Amino acid sequence: MNEGKSFDEAYGSLLGVFMVGAIFQSGFSFIPGPYLRRIFPTWLAGLGVFLIGISLVGVGVQQWSGGDGCRGTGEGCGVGESKLPFGSGEYLGLGFFVMVCLILIELFGSPFLRSCSIAFALLLGYLVAGVTRDRNGDKYTSMDSVQDAPGILFLWTKTFPIGFYAPALLPTLIAYVVSTVETYGDTTATAEASGVIPNSKEHDEAIQGGLLGDSVNSFISALGMVLPSTTLSQNIGIISLTKVAARDAGFACAFWMLLYGILGKFGAFFTSMPLPVLGGVSSFLFANIAVSGIKVMTTHGITRRSRFIIAIAGAFGLGTIIVPDWFTSGNFLDCPSIDNNFTRGVCDAVIITLSTGYAVGCLVALVLNGVLPSDDEDDVVMEAQAEDEEEDMVEKGEHDDSSKKLSTSDDGVEQEETA
Repeated sequence: MNEGKSFDEAYGSLLGVFMVGAIFQSGFSFIPGPYLRRIFPTWLAGLGVFLIGISLVGVGVQQWSGGDGCRGTGEGCGVGESKLPFGSGEYLGLGFFVMVCLILIELFGSPFLRSCSIAFALLLGYLVAGVTRDRNGDKYTSMDSVQDAPGILFLWTKTFPIGFYAPALLPTLIAYVVSTVETYGDTTATAEASGVIPNSKEHDEAIQGGLLGDSVNSFISALGMVLPSTTLSQNIGIISLTKVAARDAGFACAFWMLLYGILGKFGAFFTSMPLPVLGGVSSFLFANIAVSGIKVMTTHGITRRSRFIIAIAGAFGLGTIIVPDWFTSGNFLDCPSIDNNFTRGVCDAVIITLSTGYAVGCLVALVLNGVLPSDDEDDVVMEAQAEDEEEDMVEKGEHDDSSKKLSTSDDGVEQEETA
């Protein structure tokens, strides 16, 4: 808006930049599978998922304690009508109750209950929060957002003139590269949890489809006048836990999300869930993401070279997660003092990247993976991996053949067919 543009024009220009970034990201989906695996080997994708999970666990714990907005302020957190300080025992108790529900369902629940444990734990936590009060007699829930929400919402409530702002292009492309690394890791972990054979043709198509879908969704988001979207890492934990990876389940989720997005009061009801209840489940799911990352990392073993890269990248990634401003608190990146809009935008993008643990960790791993030469141990692992893939494909083909159990004879009697 410093260039005389109104807010609507400035926001529309930003949406135009996001559209170009989405087109740029879609180019990664057309890279052939073998080349993608060299750019993003399995252990690197697993490292990205692990760092994402570790960074998100902190978010879940903050929600569990009442929310990040009241942390360190000494003021009330605003959980429903409750205004207790951050980390109050009542908030911790709500999250702990949800966690205990998950454990009890895992111990005594039927297979159906275990597959729905997340939903049941959330509903039970919501119920307990709704019928109890804090030490001051205030409720943990509030229906104000439900009452204020409109009954029906539409896709386009307001439109903006699409434009383009050149200084924001390079920072946006950097952000889309980071998003691509995250999407690649999330899709790899989801494929692993879904039982897809690693590095098979089906696996490559799933990865390419995930990258393309992420970019297309971001483009559609800009057309819908909202900011870009990306993969939701929590789904890795849900699929790993429930063992439900069917496309029909995904379509059903999409239908309900669309319906709740249109029916404003239903959507507001779910968003009114107390943060400690949501944080108890989120902490579990986020930790599950980190475990999935470890499993992906070790799928085909870790060589000396990959161990070295993981250690270096982990030092940067984990260090940034623990101390987010350790690399940006100095004055060597003084972005506000830069006059040129383009240079200042690049500086801001660098600051954001260096403050995001999984982003800086994955970028360091990508650079080292491209610079450090492979050794004999890597070649042996690659050969063993190729042999395992070939055996898996053969076993899968034999399984498909043997699955045809019955055939109908001429007299209409079903008899077992030998494979």
